[in-house]
Amino acid sequence: MAVVRFPTGSSQPGPCGAGGLVQHFTTSVGPLPPTSPSESDIWYDNTQNIWYYYDGSDWLSFEKLTLNFTKDGNADGTFLRVGEVRSITTGYNILRNARLVYISAFAGSGQINKSVELQVNGATQYTFQLDSNLEYINDSVGLDLNQNDKLRLFVSSSGTPIKDLIVTTNICWRI
Repeated sequence: MAVVRFPTGSSQPGPCGAGGLVQHFTTSVGPLPPTSPSESDIWYDNTQNIWYYYDGSDWLSFEKLTLNFTKDGNADGTFLRVGEVRSITTGYNILRNARLVYISAFAGSGQINKSVELQVNGATQYTFQLDSNLEYINDSVGLDLNQNDKLRLFVSSSGTPIKDLIVTTNICWRI
């Protein structure tokens, strides 16, 4: 494994939801993560071809994967769709351990404070409500997901339906 230490003259923002600024870091290359990392260290997994950043507890990929959920027309008491699939049982199967770091939502019209549930394997793990602009943004969700989890979004049936809802999430890989 090659290890190189880089002191930096200027701070760099951290990847994939990492807060704060990076003052210095160590870069490692190999098939396994370093055994005694420090926060902000970087590792390149040369078997999966993925760059990771150590956030102080987990290795998180620089790469973010965007997952979109939508519903044209009324979204009320229903699961959101993935792509153009018309089935209400659609969702995303998580390829490897991951962390959900970002959620944004926007609706064309409808009720403010409409609840949307993010479900993992059928259990609600995170709930949010649309604001007075029919929007929601959270860039520090921090929800850990495991390989083979199924991620789905459900819109509450309470109140007036919302229309033309799109929810965008970002995940990064986690080790």
